[in-house]
Amino acid sequence: SRAYPKRISGKLLNYKTDVEKGKANFEWKENTKDNSLIYIPEFYKLDNSKIQLTPEGKGFELNKVEGGWEIDIPSIKKQRKLLIEQTISMD
Repeated sequence: SRAYPKRISGKLLNYKTDVEKGKANFEWKENTKDNSLIYIPEFYKLDNSKIQLTPEGKGFELNKVEGGWEIDIPSIKKQRKLLIEQTISMD
């Protein structure tokens, strides 16, 4: 399973994942007040991770769900980028 956007507050501009390197990049332009929701599979080690959201705005909430995590990002009605860089656990 790959990281993917479950819900975007506006228009998804770009996203790509590199499972082997444990990287995921998302870019979108917010145009609603709804939160964006990004799914990250559990083999991404989020405990020792770099998760960068720009602009940060109100930040984000990380929620454990079956099979991984969801990153819940409140809208600030701007163009946003989310970068995730992890070590992947193949255990």
